[in-house]
Amino acid sequence: MGPCRSTGQLLRQNVSLREVKAILGQWNQSNNPPLSDAELNTTIASIARTHSNNNPGSSILVEPLHSSKPEFAFSHVKELVKGIKPINWLIKGFLEMDSLSLMFGEPACGKSFTAIDLACCVATGKDWHGKPVKRQGPVFYIAGEGFNGLSRRLMAWQVSHGYNLRNAPIYISQCAASLTDLGNARLVSASIEEIVEETGGVIPSMIVIDTLARNFGPADENATREMNTFINHIDQLLRAKYQCNVLIVHHTGVGSKDRARGNSALKGALDAEYAVVKSDDEITITAKKMKDADEPDPIKFLFNPVRLPFVDEEGDPQYSCILKEYDPSQLQSLKVKKGLETVLGERQRKILETLNRLTGSAQENLRKDGRDPSLAKIELRNLKDDCYEQGFIGSKHWRRTINALVERDLLTVEEPFVLVSEKGLQALNDE
Repeated sequence: MGPCRSTGQLLRQNVSLREVKAILGQWNQSNNPPLSDAELNTTIASIARTHSNNNPGSSILVEPLHSSKPEFAFSHVKELVKGIKPINWLIKGFLEMDSLSLMFGEPACGKSFTAIDLACCVATGKDWHGKPVKRQGPVFYIAGEGFNGLSRRLMAWQVSHGYNLRNAPIYISQCAASLTDLGNARLVSASIEEIVEETGGVIPSMIVIDTLARNFGPADENATREMNTFINHIDQLLRAKYQCNVLIVHHTGVGSKDRARGNSALKGALDAEYAVVKSDDEITITAKKMKDADEPDPIKFLFNPVRLPFVDEEGDPQYSCILKEYDPSQLQSLKVKKGLETVLGERQRKILETLNRLTGSAQENLRKDGRDPSLAKIELRNLKDDCYEQGFIGSKHWRRTINALVERDLLTVEEPFVLVSEKGLQALNDE
């Protein structure tokens, strides 16, 4: 959303012209070259005139209103007891409405996959791995990086679950947000409010901040004051405003997988906290804090590969993943595990097929000579020459594809020879 639309939204929320100028001044610093003070003042005046024309009878604050300090008062316990209500769940037993939650883990552990999975379920109303979504509604995803990867994961979720996300109320930010800065935090809030107004006043059920580091701004996340500023802006401008769930995606602390990075004020402010730990292909989500309810049992997932409905420029199929919950006692029988290990790209499959064919021919020649066919070996250079001759791969992709096969244990290289592994043979059989 451009600065003019954002400023108009701020004026509709009774933000004063002085505050608007401060916010636009911060935005202006990123321009190259920045607007002069005169040009900035002219822009604000133009926006104010447009606001007055579009909202006849409304007034514009010049200075911010300073409300008097509220009177300090007590309530009798009977008022609290008679007003008690059941927990207002977003996802039963996992995330509450009107709460601040956090999910932390090491890089590439699956925490963003989990956040996307949660967001898609909330927006569509689909149960989250057996846990019902109680407050289906819009989700705003404040993304700090990896926008192409985010698109692929959303598409994989859509393909796997059969939902058309074009009709789902999921909104992805176009850039990161500096939420320790009041002006930027207000712009985020104003952008969400504009979409709320455009969609008939349907307020968000969930706001995801992925990751804290990318959306914290230049402040120090280890400093108590600056962490409290971050929390207060989220509380006042996002959580309390819509009484929704705000989920923060964060990294682990230095040298510890068991706690989130940064100042401890963050943990103190949380209503729920979850650790995401990856071991091989297994992901475990464990509750570290649940303020007003019992902590749920750990949940285990595997990465389940999903073929996307497009190919790359060489015609190779493209894949992403979704999370598949599983019972550890049934691991060996799960097709998802097998699928994860044996999905092949087109060039990978053809290299394995070629090597299998060359090995078969060598074994047949040994049999004819009365020798042990298990002694058959193919040199890597001969495999490369045959593949080049077939024309499905060239020097540009050869080394990268061979390395990928070796890393996946589908191919074994014992210079100068190369062998198809048992896992590679299984992959060919699955294909």
